[in-house]
Amino acid sequence: MNRAASLAGAAVLVLTTASSVAGQSLGESARKAEEQRKAVAGQSTRIELVPSIQTELKAIRLDKPTVEHYVGARVAMAKMWHRDVKLYERVLASTRTARTLTELVKALTTEAQIVELFTLYGYSAEDFLSMEASIVQAQRLTEGGFDMASLTPTERENYQFAGRHMVWLSLMRGRIHKAEAGMSLWQ
Repeated sequence: MNRAASLAGAAVLVLTTASSVAGQSLGESARKAEEQRKAVAGQSTRIELVPSIQTELKAIRLDKPTVEHYVGARVAMAKMWHRDVKLYERVLASTRTARTLTELVKALTTEAQIVELFTLYGYSAEDFLSMEASIVQAQRLTEGGFDMASLTPTERENYQFAGRHMVWLSLMRGRIHKAEAGMSLWQ
């Protein structure tokens, strides 16, 4: 009986302490919330809607040679990043702050080495970005949850291509990720 009484007393003490601590934190939280409300009174947040960069890019019809060519360009770009880390860091910083397609294109074409790479592979910056967007979209479409009627004919073809070549596309992505070894402009 003595042990049971001790346990009961300890439980009451713990519950009393917990409730007083909870009361203090609730009161403190209420006070801080009121201070924050007063501090931002009359201020408003401005949210600027900008079109998605992907919606501004045209879909490029995907086939194995086209994708392999793009993968070759991405692997060559990855090698360039590893040879010149400062170049990679400059371009990464520029692409991270780009909010429009125009700004993203400028971020990619400001550096002469990237323009040379695009020229070597026959891409403009827009074409290069369109290839990335087309591949990503095609792979995403294979996951379902979209209205086929909302797709352009090229997007429908890309969806069918990605469905038929899902494993192969994953292997191509793997080649890019291996070459980049964490040095990618895209997540």
